[in-house]
Amino acid sequence: MTVRRIRIRTLVAILVVALAAAIAAIVIGTRGSDGWRFRYISEPAPSPDGSRIAFVAVHNKRGPGPLQRTLKVFGAPPATVECRLWIVDRKTGGLEMTDGKAFFETMTWRPDGAELIFVSGSHDHFMSLDRLDLQSLTASTLDDRGPHWAPRFSPDGASLGYVRARALTFTGLGSRFLLIRDVGTGGETVVSRDVHPSSWRWARDSSRVLFMDADGRKILEYRVADGATRVLYAVSNPDDHLGSGRLLLSPDERWVGVVEYLGFEGEKHFLAVDLETGSKRALFACHSLFRFDWGDAGICYVQQENDGELGDTGTLILHDVATDSSRPLATGSLRDPTWLSSTEILVVRWPKELCVIDIETGTETRIFPLP
Repeated sequence: MTVRRIRIRTLVAILVVALAAAIAAIVIGTRGSDGWRFRYISEPAPSPDGSRIAFVAVHNKRGPGPLQRTLKVFGAPPATVECRLWIVDRKTGGLEMTDGKAFFETMTWRPDGAELIFVSGSHDHFMSLDRLDLQSLTASTLDDRGPHWAPRFSPDGASLGYVRARALTFTGLGSRFLLIRDVGTGGETVVSRDVHPSSWRWARDSSRVLFMDADGRKILEYRVADGATRVLYAVSNPDDHLGSGRLLLSPDERWVGVVEYLGFEGEKHFLAVDLETGSKRALFACHSLFRFDWGDAGICYVQQENDGELGDTGTLILHDVATDSSRPLATGSLRDPTWLSSTEILVVRWPKELCVIDIETGTETRIFPLP
């Protein structure tokens, strides 16, 4: 009986060890050998030729468990979040995991596809302006003189625009400057000292910059050649203001589009301003903040059912500006729609999928991760 009990205990011990190893393998497979866990995708940005997609892969790492928290006199640190810059090949699904650590802001491809400029999320140089070389996949600091937002190359590749604040403090950001940097010389030109940190863009011929003022009440134009600035649109009602989302230009550059708030917490709608006549059109209502994009076929956006929280169900909608009509394209936990071509929309299916939706056929193709 004694030998039999020993054999049973040995068998149970082996099973327990095997089960523990299996559980560990699952945990490591989910979180990675370094303890970081890939949680979701954000901010996808297609390369100029559409062959590669750069995106922010958000990871987190849990702090100490209940026992460690109990033993610590001052409590445990919160979970750590890290945003890594990944690039996927659209056709092959090949993934390049770079050493770039990005902040939750837009990134910009150089027009020739040779490098990416992004806002750093590294603790060593937080919100500096960083460069990612697409050959070596290594990142380096381009400018660390203050917190930065929304870097964007000019379409001709000769200039790089971005927003920089004097300081990032608990009491505020101070002045926020929109700057244009000459790629060849590194010299900077101040476009404005009073801008919204992310609502600006280049004209397609690189001759003009459109931007929103810091108070969200004006859309202005800056001419690169002579440095002249003029107001394109100003909110007339003192209770209304413009939203903080992306500032868009129509493909023919006749219209500029932005979200407008009616009242302090009133109705929101997508507003199109005619740059030739100054007239405006409210195209569609917005029930939550979202990312949108304007292409040849119209404006694509995700209308979420609730308050725009991560993972909420929503509908991808295409609005035809010419006919002032909308049609749904897809539903689900969708985010960050971006035109990939004249007939294709890149979208994030929350939390970890990148998909392309063809607006003519309605087909949806997953490009990351591959099926």
